[in-house]
Amino acid sequence: MTSQPCTEAPWISRLTGKFILPDYRVLILALASLFLLDVITTELILILGGVELNPVMAGIVASPILHLALKAAVFLFVITTTGYAERRVPASGVVALAAVVLWYGVVIGNNLGVLAGMG
Repeated sequence: MTSQPCTEAPWISRLTGKFILPDYRVLILALASLFLLDVITTELILILGGVELNPVMAGIVASPILHLALKAAVFLFVITTTGYAERRVPASGVVALAAVVLWYGVVIGNNLGVLAGMG
């Protein structure tokens, strides 16, 4: 983690005051873990009789290999895009990646809640 406020991207300081950004590599590891947990928890829900509510993903999650491959492709897209953004505008990639990690934290929380309700 960096211990300095973000001075390279003043808009972050305006939004948050003194903001300490997480390490980009930690966020990549967190996102990879969350994507894997999403595949695992979704598969468990389906095994226990649940259904995929997202019509776009319904056909994809029917095959765990296809689901994992799609998550891997999305992961590579996200880290490539945020890495590029980070090089162009310092701190922008970290902020974007942190938002994706937070969102997938909510997704995993939802999946765990569904699993808890099924047990």
